[in-house]
Amino acid sequence: MKIKVSYPFEKAPEPNELIKIVDNIFWLRMPMPFSLNHINLWLIEDNNGWTIIDSGLNLEKSKSYWLQVIKDKLKDKPIKQVICTHMHPDHMGLSGWLCKYFNAELWMSQGEYEGYQNISSELVSDDNTTAYDFYLSNGANMDQAKLYDKYIGIYKTFAYPFPTSYKRLRDNDVIELGGYNWQVVIGSGHSPEHVCLWSKSLNIIISGDQILPTISSNISVHPAEPNANPLNNWLTSCQNYKSLLNNTTLVLPAHGMPFTKVIQRLEGLISEVESNLSKLTSFCKTPKRVVDGFDVLFHKKINHKTFMLACGESRAHFNYLEKLKILHSHSDDCNVIWYKQV
Repeated sequence: MKIKVSYPFEKAPEPNELIKIVDNIFWLRMPMPFSLNHINLWLIEDNNGWTIIDSGLNLEKSKSYWLQVIKDKLKDKPIKQVICTHMHPDHMGLSGWLCKYFNAELWMSQGEYEGYQNISSELVSDDNTTAYDFYLSNGANMDQAKLYDKYIGIYKTFAYPFPTSYKRLRDNDVIELGGYNWQVVIGSGHSPEHVCLWSKSLNIIISGDQILPTISSNISVHPAEPNANPLNNWLTSCQNYKSLLNNTTLVLPAHGMPFTKVIQRLEGLISEVESNLSKLTSFCKTPKRVVDGFDVLFHKKINHKTFMLACGESRAHFNYLEKLKILHSHSDDCNVIWYKQV
């Protein structure tokens, strides 16, 4: 049974329009050239300036979009800080540009800042042998493994370099923005230390990709940490948000429409994961590779565009079950990992 959320706003912002959520908090929607064709950005106004939450991709069109918004909507007030919920390019791609050209501070968690720095180092080295070996071990062929070059290269294409300093946001920090107190709530699974901002007085959470209304966030194992258990982190985070929020909380997500009934949404996300884990366990009565799990975990055929995300997410499910000793694994003579029920 599909869990339905409620949408208090009838429509999304038009190009360059700011929709008021409550006093001093505004919704901007920026186009993206993908099947996921937009990102929601949140602007908070104070007496002396603005806080920008997430930035969009490093594209000339996106820069022009921002310049128009700054000219028409920001009332000649400066951008004081840019908050990145996490390190993915649609969220942080123009953060460095905004900080550099508008003399703003970058605020984000340590895990996200250092995660981006690690990727930047990887781009400079240009040696992806370790990554290829990771995907080959999951059952990919070499052509599929080399899709990693393009996958990691999105940072080179869509991310403006970060500033060399930042303000660290920690879990349970309280910051004042727009005349309201906001608690920093760190989630994990989709990214290392994803920042959400929760205002108890407003009963509003700015959720980034941690809680979305209709799509599920990708939960992936990455080549740098092949034995990671991000799915456990994700489920733990979902339970944490369930204890913090309520069904009247207004969720301001990075994609889709603002919504309520978040407890039902979180329960639906948890239930979906648990169902997939059960199906995968049954599937592994005979030995299976990570790429074999695609047939169980995904409703669409996996192609070259979706292979990297699918492989990382499938591995996350296998790792989770192996950590619980529900599955065990062995590597064959070609170093391909096979998983089977214990």
